[in-house]
Formats: sequence, C-alpha cells, structure tokens
Amino acid sequence: ELTEADSQVELDRRRPGQSAITTPRQEEDRAQILSGVFEGKTLGSPICVLVWNKDARPDDYLLFLGRFTEAKGVIQAVIGVTLVWFFAWWLGGKMRLDDKLRAVMATSVSICGVSAAIAATGSVLAKKEQLSYTVALVLLFALPLMVLMPWMVGVLGLNQVVGGAWIGGNIDTTAAVVGAGALAGKEALQVATVVKLSQNAIIGFAAFFLALYWVLAVERKPDERPSPMVIWHRFPKFVLGFIVASILGTAGVFGKTQLGAISNFSKWCLLLAFVSIGLEFAFREFGKVGWKPFTVYLSATVFNLVVVLGLALLIFGGYLGI
Repeated sequence: ELTEADSQVELDRRRPGQSAITTPRQEEDRAQILSGVFEGKTLGSPICVLVWNKDARPDDYLLFLGRFTEAKGVIQAVIGVTLVWFFAWWLGGKMRLDDKLRAVMATSVSICGVSAAIAATGSVLAKKEQLSYTVALVLLFALPLMVLMPWMVGVLGLNQVVGGAWIGGNIDTTAAVVGAGALAGKEALQVATVVKLSQNAIIGFAAFFLALYWVLAVERKPDERPSPMVIWHRFPKFVLGFIVASILGTAGVFGKTQLGAISNFSKWCLLLAFVSIGLEFAFREFGKVGWKPFTVYLSATVFNLVVVLGLALLIFGGYLGI
C-alpha cells in the first residue's frame, strides 16, 4: 500500500537545507497520486505520482537583482540610445527630412518617446506640428509593442532578465514599458523599469547637446558668437524638474503618501499635455507630411529591436562577464 504521505516523507527528507552545510530553503514540493489507487490503497496497476514543485527565492532576491541591474541598465541605455539616435538621424537625412523633424524623431525613438520629443522640440525650436506628428507615431508604435513584446520574449525563449532589458530598451513610453514588463513577469518588470529609467535620465544630456549643436553648428551665422543664454532659453526647463525630483526621491525626502499624491498629480499633468498636443494635431497632417517620416520611424524601431536584443543578450545574458 502506497499513500501520498509516504512519498511526502521522502520529498521532505531530500529538500535542500536539511544538512548542516546547506542553507535552509522552503520549496513546497507536494506529491499527488493520480492513478492506481482506490480509497487510499494501491490496486497493483501502474501508478502516476505527480510532484508539484514551487521554486522559492529569498525575499530580498529582487532587491539584490536591482542593485546589479542598475549599472547594466545604464551601460545598455547609453550604447543603445547612441546607436539608435544616429541611425534615425542618418536615415532621416538620406530621406531628406527636415532637420528639425528628424532631430525630434531621432530623440524620441531612441530615448523615451513623448518626453524626449518635447525636450528635442525645445532644443531645436521645432514646429508644433512636427511635435504632434512625432507624438502620434510614438503612440501608434508603443501600444502594439506593449502587447507583442512579452509574447516575443516567450517565442524567442528569453529569460525574464534579458526579456525585461529588451522591453525597457525598446518601447518608447514608460507606462507602456511597465505594462509590457508586468505581462512578461515580475523580474522582467523590474529590469525593464530600471533600463527605461536609465534611458529617461539621458534626456537632459541629449537636450543640452542638441541645443548646443543647433546653436553652434546648424543655425550659427558667419562670425557670430552665440551667447550661453541662447542655449539656456532653448533648454527644456522640465528636464531640470525631472532631475530635482529624481534626486529628492532617491534621497527619501518624500514618504509613501506624498509620493502617491505626487504620482497622481503628475498623471493629470501628463494627461493635460497629451490633450493639448492632440488639440493641435489633425490626422490630415499625416497626408501632408508624407510617408517618409513614418518609414524612418518604422525603420528606426526595427533597428532598435534588433540592436537592443543583442545588447540585452550581451550585457544581461552574461556574455560579457558583467
């Protein structure tokens, strides 16, 4: 006669952490007899015993994961943003796009979508229509990718860490990254968030250097010496607010209640910003601009997918030994 309790004794005895030289670990392995038993007694027929296994990790596993992920996230963000930005800028030039439009699009697709587009618009003094068009493209691509990328992670057989790094380095809006990361898994969500926030932190540098390049190279007249105030006026001031808020949040100045209130307020501000941009954009603008900007953005997105997948495998997959 064989019962589930008999099997369970052996499972508990073999569970990790039962000796003095191993670390105790709770893995709830449970035996369940599916066939060959009637009223608790074996019938002599073939027996199927199913062992339900639940892998348990320490509570602070994700905390340590995050500490190692931050540096890798910065490395991937810097390399990925640089490669994608210059590719989009180069392709936009090949397709003879307006310099301001391709600057806004390159910054948007390489860094973080809408926020980056707004920052670039201020740096190069792009038209509102160019900003609205870019924002429309961001949303047009971000929503499908939010659903497709978690599925693609599974199809490609990526683990959650690599998959999260891939998601965080591709989807342009932070909210969509969080949504896609949550669909892919808990670890994927954390890694995707870290990578995306690392890219968001590049906005300030990108806006500054873009304004500097535009003033000193693109729009500079012969024998002209631009004043530093020109760059200051072009520099998007909301980036300074982003930096200050990040410093205060990292320093623990705000409590959970305050952070919740600030988060809700920021969502309303973002909503109003989207509404304001939408009021100044009409879909007929797509027809006026033509198919070239769409092609550039699509090509840059595909390039981003391929490049960041390679970076995620190299950096987060352990191939570089970091």
